[in-house]
This record gives sequence, C-alpha cells and structure tokens, in this order.
Amino acid sequence: MSRLGDREKPQDKVEETLIKKKDKDVRISATVKKSDLEWLDKAIEEYNNKSVRNTNRSEVLRILMRNLKERGLDDIL
Repeated sequence: MSRLGDREKPQDKVEETLIKKKDKDVRISATVKKSDLEWLDKAIEEYNNKSVRNTNRSEVLRILMRNLKERGLDDIL
C-alpha cells in the first residue's frame, strides 16, 4: 500500500508534459582534430561578428546533438 502523500498529483503530470523537466548539464571531454576545432572557432567568430545574436561552442554542440537526435544515427552515419 502506498501513502496518500506519496501519490503523484494530477497537476504534476500536466506540468511534466507541458514544461518538461530540465536535464542537468554535464561536462564532457571529446577528442577532435585541431584543424576542425580551429575551423569551428573561426566559424563561430564570423557568425558572432555578423549577427546580433552571439553563440559559443557549447550552444553549437547542443544544437547539433538535438539535430542528431531528430535525424537519428542511421541518417548521419
């Protein structure tokens, strides 16, 4: 038997589906070619110089990961 206080409230389910709980950020380490990293830094710098909006490596990688999740590994590899 479960306690009444331990039960999930209906509004919790609604909030979870609408708001979606945020994942925690984690720091990762990856090995990339130096020339690729230099290219990425230069591309980000050029974008930041042309755009009102600024970005950085982390944001670019998060966007790439989201696109990868949507497309799937089979589509990329």
